[in-house]
Formats: sequence, C-alpha cells, structure tokens
Amino acid sequence: MLDRLVPAHVRKRPAARTFASSSPRACVRPPAAAWTRGLVATLLMIASYALAQEVDAATRTVTVAPSGGDDTAAVQAALDACVTFGPGCTVHLEEGVFRTRHLLTHDFHGTFRGAGQDATTIEPAGRFAVNDDDVVLARPPAPDHPWPMHILFVGGDVTVSDMTLRMTGAEPAQPWTLFGMEFTAMAASLVITGEVADARIERVTVEGEEGSFQGYNLINGVYVEGLLPDDEGEPTRPLHGTFSVRDSTFRTLAYGSPLFNLEDSLVVIADNLYEDVFSAMDTQDLAGSTVEIRDNVIDGATVGFEIIQGSWAVPDMASTLLVHGNDVRGVRAIGIGLDGAEGADTLRAVVADNRFELTGDAVGVISRNTAGARVLDNVVTGEGRAVVALAEAPDDGSAAPPATGWTISGNDLSAFTGSQAAVVLGPGADGVTVLCRAPAAVQDDGARNVVHCGE
Repeated sequence: MLDRLVPAHVRKRPAARTFASSSPRACVRPPAAAWTRGLVATLLMIASYALAQEVDAATRTVTVAPSGGDDTAAVQAALDACVTFGPGCTVHLEEGVFRTRHLLTHDFHGTFRGAGQDATTIEPAGRFAVNDDDVVLARPPAPDHPWPMHILFVGGDVTVSDMTLRMTGAEPAQPWTLFGMEFTAMAASLVITGEVADARIERVTVEGEEGSFQGYNLINGVYVEGLLPDDEGEPTRPLHGTFSVRDSTFRTLAYGSPLFNLEDSLVVIADNLYEDVFSAMDTQDLAGSTVEIRDNVIDGATVGFEIIQGSWAVPDMASTLLVHGNDVRGVRAIGIGLDGAEGADTLRAVVADNRFELTGDAVGVISRNTAGARVLDNVVTGEGRAVVALAEAPDDGSAAPPATGWTISGNDLSAFTGSQAAVVLGPGADGVTVLCRAPAAVQDDGARNVVHCGE
C-alpha cells in the first residue's frame, strides 16, 4: 500500500536494507485460575449486549444478531470474548446487515463467520475516524489511534468466512495523511497484520463504490501485510505465516487481495472472482516466501497481477511465484507485471496455463530485473502491444534493466494481434529462449537470446 499511495516522483524510499528474522511464536498458557477469571470478566462484559448476543460456552461460539443500529460494541465484544475463550472459538454473525465502526482484535485464534455471502453484510456505521499523524501507520493501531482500515486482526490464527464486506460513501474515511498526501478513501476492508499470524479467508465478498482513489472509495479489499512500525516509526516490520484467500469475490475497488512485506510465508490465492478493479492483486517485498495464484477469474482490470520486489526495502531472500490456471479478461494495461529489485536476485516466477484477453495497447507479461522466469503454455487472445515484453529501455534514456535466462515456450498466440511484436526482447534481455508453436514476430534487441519462431 505504501508504494501505491505515494507516486514515484515523491515517494520516500529509505536506504536499502534487509529484513530481520521474525520472532518465534509464543506458546504460553495462563494459569487456570487466571483464565477462568478472564472468561468470567468477558462474559460479564458482553452481558450488556445480551439482546444481540448468544453465548454457548460448550461450543465456544458467540452468536451476534444485527440491531438495526450501530453494532460495533456487540461485534467487538464477541471478538474479545473469543480471544478469552481461546483456540477454537467462533464468532457467528446471523443473517442481516451489521453496521460498525473500526473492529480491532489482537491474538484471535478462531473463526469469524457470517450466514453466507448473500446473507450477512458488514457496512460502515458512519464515516471512519482516523488518527491525524503525518504518517498514519507510524504507531500501532489502537482504539484511540485508528488506522484507516475497517476490520483489523493483529497476530493470531484467523478464519474469516461467509459474509460480505461493503464499503459505502464516496469519502468513507475522515482525511488521513501519508508523507504529506491526504486521502479520504478507506485503506482496506479486512487486514491481517502483526509479526506472526495465520489466516484463511473463504467465501467473502468485498465491494466498494466510486470514490477518490483510482476512481474507488476502497483501496484494498483483503490485505495481508507486514505494516507494524519499527523502532524508527517506519511501517515495515515483516509478517510471517501461512495465508489463503479462496472462493471470494472482489468488486469495485482498487486492489482485491494484495500482499505486502511477508517473510518466510506460504500464500495461496485461488478460485476468486475480481470484477471492476484497478488490479486484482499485487505482492510487494516478499522475502523467502512462496505464493501460488491459481484458478482466479479477472473480468475487467487495468492490471491483472503486479509482483514488485524492492518497493520499500530489498528482501534478503528470493521468493517463488506460481501463477497458473487464471482467466484474465479485458486487461487494459498489463496482464502480469514482474518487477524485481534492482541489483538483487529476489524473484523466481512461473507463469503457466493461463488465459489472457488483452485490449488496446496492453502487454500480457512485462518484466525487468528478473532472472530465470518461465512463461509456458498460456493462451493469449485479443490485441495489444505484445504478449511478453522484457527488459525494455526506460523513456528517460537510462540503461535498460536486465531480464536474464528466461524461457518463453508453448504459448498459443494464434488469436492475438500485436501492434509491436508477439515477443519483445529489450536491450537488457540476455540469454532468453523463445520457442513458438507457430510463426510469430519476435523483436530481439538483447544479447545471446535463442529464438525459434519462424516458418
């Protein structure tokens, strides 16, 4: 989010540094008496919301019904009760519309679920208050120091399922700033952050409306991010864990399910639908992680997937990206962008068995500062500038960034019309192998490349 919210010409970029190793997971259980006192206190706390809640201590389930008014206190109390109950607890939202302000929960180990994507909806109870720090994320989130995010889990082991998160209003947040720039769009609907966490997002719909950021009122849908501030107040402490976003829908927002600043993590983004988005998802600054993006449908996007390394700090370990089986329709600019960190080997990528439908001057796969990527057996239709464009020289006349040792093979380009060429190998392309199923135009301005795409 930091890189997206600050244009390149004004972006504050600290000197390159590597991420520190994440702390080990704490496994400390409080004494039984203390645990019992905490549970009793929590049950007493939520008793005032008895009309809206039902507590089943045997199953560790807190059920909440919508009140028709502001449901923040009831839902927050239920989440807090589950923290006290411990692992295996469930907060169940019944059918209806819940209106809440910020929901912030630490160390939640359980399930937060609704009655179904078409049955349970969470909407704003009003315009969101946000802290007035010059850097909105420079201090940890707290009830008296809210971040511009609707539902925020810090740490824990979280499952969120079977609900719709809807952001309403053209300016849902009170003005907040990041490095001198002001925003009134909401930064995210659902956030997983901390230093160690695990999360599963299943059967969740996230919807926004028209607004002031890229034409939307919501910047990020489901955001898994390492954004807790470090000792200098920079929001860049990495997050470690296992995460998945499955069977969910993202509609009318800027970025669907992005990832930022993960270390030694495993992520699966699968079987989701993205409609009317600027970009379905992006990943930024991942260290030693594996991300699988598979079997998603993107219908109408400027960019399908953005993979960026070194936007805020250069990872000290390479990450692996597997993009396969996706159906990316109506791409207006870039199907997949692979942007490695300059001067560092930080990304391993495989792009295989996807279907891209390009429009206008779009490019299917574009990359720089990468090595050894493979683009295999994709089907590309429509029209655009190129199917693959590697290591092209910048417009400012500076040297072309490298892309080395790539393999581009077995792709079906028969229904694609390129305004420049099917494959463009820029001056920085070195040792690239291009093998085509049928004759295709290849522009080779690089060195030591092997091309077999003739008659």
